[in-house]
Order: sequence, then structure tokens, then C-alpha cells
Amino acid sequence: VLVNPSVGNPFAPTPASVREDELTSLETEAQVVRSAEVLRSVARRTDLTAAELQRGVGVVVPANTQILQISFSATDPVVARQLADAVAAAYLANRERRFDSVTAVRLETVETQTLSVVDDLRSATAAAQVGTPAERAFNAELARALSNELENLRAQRTALENSETPAGAVIAPATAGVGASALASIAMPLGGALAGLVLGCLLAVLLERWRDRVRSASDLED
Repeated sequence: VLVNPSVGNPFAPTPASVREDELTSLETEAQVVRSAEVLRSVARRTDLTAAELQRGVGVVVPANTQILQISFSATDPVVARQLADAVAAAYLANRERRFDSVTAVRLETVETQTLSVVDDLRSATAAAQVGTPAERAFNAELARALSNELENLRAQRTALENSETPAGAVIAPATAGVGASALASIAMPLGGALAGLVLGCLLAVLLERWRDRVRSASDLED
């Protein structure tokens, strides 16, 4: 699964006016893949529980990438492949929902700030018309600063409303894993070599014991 950077990540194209610091941590996302929230959605479509799914799911983060390698271990390679794909799809759907939730909160925050700045701008504009020359100059400068801040908030709102970066994508569907039979073909030559080594050592010890040789001071005295 290729994980796209979240809004605010330096690799994500966002306007300079949108200043955020939420970076994508692949190690954190790997934990999300194996979380109960993601696996429960998969469990509802299978005969397995979330705990059983968690025991079978594995996630690897290749170095210097934005990729999550998701695997699943099962006795049936077809089932393992299907469950690996299902976990990947459930994770991406969960990430999309998290994006939507975070964007909604940000929009609400920007809206609240905008209303506050508008009220302050009205007050500063009205105050710039009365008072001493120094007071009028101060309030006029304050009104210009508030106007710039309002423009910045509107740019942030536009960027958030138009942010449609997908959460990620499956770039390589799951393939059938290696079964136990393939492992047996690798283990048999190694086991045969080890058994031959043990047998050879045993024969060497027996031959040494059966030979009539002097091995100690007591043997020499005899």
C-alpha cells in the first residue's frame, strides 16, 4: 500500500498560507493497520474475530519509502491472499475517514477564527474614525493587520475545502504465499546434511572406543 502524505506534510502540495505540521509516520500507520478498529471491519465480513486476524496480520515498512507491506499467514494460501487484500482495503477506508474527520475539525476551527477576526476588524475600523490622531493611526494599522489575517484564514479554508488527496492506494495486490511444502524441500537437504554429520561423529567415537589403544596412565601401567 502506497501511503500518500497527509495535509501539512512537506511532500504534499499545499499553499504556503496553510501552515500545519501533521506529518505522516509510517510506523504509526503500520500500527493502525493491525488496530482493532481496522480489523473489526474485516471481521464483520469473515468468520474470524479481530483477535484472530491480528495474530495473522504482518506489516513491514521498507526503509526510506511511503509503503506498507501487508501480509497474512493462514493454512490456505487463497484465504491468506484474500485476507491480506481485505485488510489493505479496510485500512485505506479507515485512513480516508480519519482524513475527513480531521478536515472537518480544521474547517470548524478556521470558521471560528474567521468570525472572531471579522468582529475585531469591524471594531478596529470603527475606532479608526474617532479619537486622537495617534489612536486613529493605531486602529487603522490594526485594521490592516486584521484584514491580512482574514485573507490568510480564507486561503486556509479554500485549501481545506479543495483538498482531495487520496489517503493511499494498493500498488501491488496480494499474491499467494509460500506453503509448508516449499519449506520442506529446503529443509530436507539441510536435515540430511546435519544427520550425516551426527552419524559420522558417532561412528568416529565408536571406532575410537573399540580400538585397543593406550589412552591414560592407568592403561600404561596395566
